[in-house]
Amino acid sequence: MVRAEQTVRARGVVGVVGVARVMAALFVVGCLLVPAARAMDLGDLSQPGAFAVSANVARVEVPGATAFDALLYYPAPAAAPGAALEPSGAPYPVVVFGHGFLQAPSRYGGVLAHLASWGFIVIAPDTQTGFSPSHGQFALDMRTSIDWLVQENGREGSVLRAGVDVGAIGISGHSMGGGAATLAAADDPRIIAIATLAAAETSPSAVAAAGRLSIPASYISGSQDAITPLAQHGQRMYDAQASPRQLPLILGGSHCGFQDDPFPLFCDSGSLPRAEQLALTRRLLTGFFLLHLKDDRDAEVGLWPLVWGPAADADARLTTTKDPRTTLEAPQRVVLPRGTRVQFEMSVGNTGPARPGLQAFAQGPRWPSAFDPEALPSPEPGQAAPVSVTIDAPLGEQGALPFLLSVRREDGARAYAWVEVEVRCTVDCDGNGTVDLFDFLCFLDRFSRGDPSADCDGDGALTVFDFLCYQTGFSWGCP
Repeated sequence: MVRAEQTVRARGVVGVVGVARVMAALFVVGCLLVPAARAMDLGDLSQPGAFAVSANVARVEVPGATAFDALLYYPAPAAAPGAALEPSGAPYPVVVFGHGFLQAPSRYGGVLAHLASWGFIVIAPDTQTGFSPSHGQFALDMRTSIDWLVQENGREGSVLRAGVDVGAIGISGHSMGGGAATLAAADDPRIIAIATLAAAETSPSAVAAAGRLSIPASYISGSQDAITPLAQHGQRMYDAQASPRQLPLILGGSHCGFQDDPFPLFCDSGSLPRAEQLALTRRLLTGFFLLHLKDDRDAEVGLWPLVWGPAADADARLTTTKDPRTTLEAPQRVVLPRGTRVQFEMSVGNTGPARPGLQAFAQGPRWPSAFDPEALPSPEPGQAAPVSVTIDAPLGEQGALPFLLSVRREDGARAYAWVEVEVRCTVDCDGNGTVDLFDFLCFLDRFSRGDPSADCDGDGALTVFDFLCYQTGFSWGCP
């Protein structure tokens, strides 16, 4: 969260410098300035990604567990069953998917293949499809699927050999499968993100399991769901969640609208066309898992607003209740003299029920930056803590450049704030683009009149040190 725009003038630290300092500063000009971090061009997340997809039936056999079949989707050089794994993006993060009551995983094939096209390995156990499913066993089947993928990642001759990112595993599911996915995530620390579709309360309780989660969760639901109404299912899971949580509600969405091939019996329908509901579903799942499973700092810049920020509410067909559990506030713009150090404060807030471990990052131009305190404080629930940010501006450069500040929680969720750092040639007193005697006379006039703009060192008072500060800047000139 970013407060209304404000301009913060730097606390100037330009003082009298010797020739050695000037020469050293001139030496690093052009070495420190690089393009700022920019949001990756993600395109339309509801459309297929860059990879061809191989769809297969895998036999999941793990020592100590009953074997079962599962649908397996993964990026491939060509869209053919049994194709090799596409090596260019490996290793790939994983999404495990659970089907709904009386459903086959193939009814979700379009959504699963879509995730694979964006660089995920997707596996969907074809178990517990009868009239008396065991929700606990279904959750265990999902976890066994993870065991199998880890096994295949290390097995010589496997098509998945060295292609599975075993440290980036997410889980999803529809209806009963969403509830079972929540059970699995609560008991398996390998799962680091969960996004469900019309998740249903289960036995054991998925609501109780949601209360034990310590990972980011998204409970995607339909407003016209007649089978697992929001108030009795997804809302209760969201309310129980202690870690970063969100509740995207597809307006006019139905329960069976999450299926590519709806079951012909006992299905509902909503006012939103199923094709639109599926497009929104693909976009939501893809963005959430790209953000939380792929270690791509550039992509995060574009994904955070789509998943947790204001862009999440830009579609009129969708409303999203969300609480990332951490807030970050900083000035939108700071102005500093060329060749100086700027210092300003950001505020880190904790909206969660516990105190998470936090880390701070600054992305942008490769100017030296630091946080004080270096070990980021962990605010009490409902509280905020100030953190000082220091950025050193390079001598000989000017202009406005964006910095992205972020705070990362120990559960992997982040909060972001943009700060535009503007470097100005402050010794150009008369503003004509050149530094000459008239600028010096301009400064002397302002100084003699007590004009606050003559406060070169930024300490709030006009003293001899401001004169020395300006004299030093004047000797440097402007680029």
